Amino acid sequence: MTHTLHRIGEEKDFENDIVVMMMAAKGFNKEGSAGKKKEYLKIAFKYNPVNYGEGVKLYLPDKLNGKDEHYLEYIISNINDDSTPVAVFDNIENVKGLIKELKEKNLGLSVVISTSIKNVNEIMQSPEINQKIFALEQRVLKEGDNVGIYADIYLLPPKDVVKLHSMCGHGMISYSLIERVINDTKLGRIDAKTGAEILSRPCSCGIFNKEKAEKILEKIRIGETDK
Repeated sequence: MTHTLHRIGEEKDFENDIVVMMMAAKGFNKEGSAGKKKEYLKIAFKYNPVNYGEGVKLYLPDKLNGKDEHYLEYIISNINDDSTPVAVFDNIENVKGLIKELKEKNLGLSVVISTSIKNVNEIMQSPEINQKIFALEQRVLKEGDNVGIYADIYLLPPKDVVKLHSMCGHGMISYSLIERVINDTKLGRIDAKTGAEILSRPCSCGIFNKEKAEKILEKIRIGETDK
């Protein structure tokens, strides 16, 4: 269980939302794992992630122009044994390439993929990977299922707002910020791309999918909301 599993939505919402994290286990392979984690992030960057991060320390880009190679070098230089490097992708073929290379490199640390079950199966059963899944956890949010959210869920904001909020598993993106960005987008003060960049900034670990957020904001702007 990781903070990448807090995302809310139906299966279709994860077609282009795939989080890949590398983790070490305390008492087994954590000590001396920093070098392998640095190698993972270098490899992941080759496959065009839409976001990435180190997972422990607070890193915030000082501009809205995104994270470049210099930002990557800064994060890698600070990775240690406690770090949990993560990369987010909006293209399943890129993830297949990443997993294939990680399998060949055999760095010896766990790789966690968070997306739909359909995506996981397609990735792991592809001919170039053909790898058994070590463990699988599924969260179901359909009416009548035994797994889901229990509480007075009618008190929550609209579903699209929750989808944006839950993309940061640490809860760093507040509902009030999301509502402000949505209002500014509707009023034409900013476009959906800029709104997504603004929302991504508080998520210091790097699991927020900016491309997905942009699509959600654009749908809200034109009135196609998911309540």
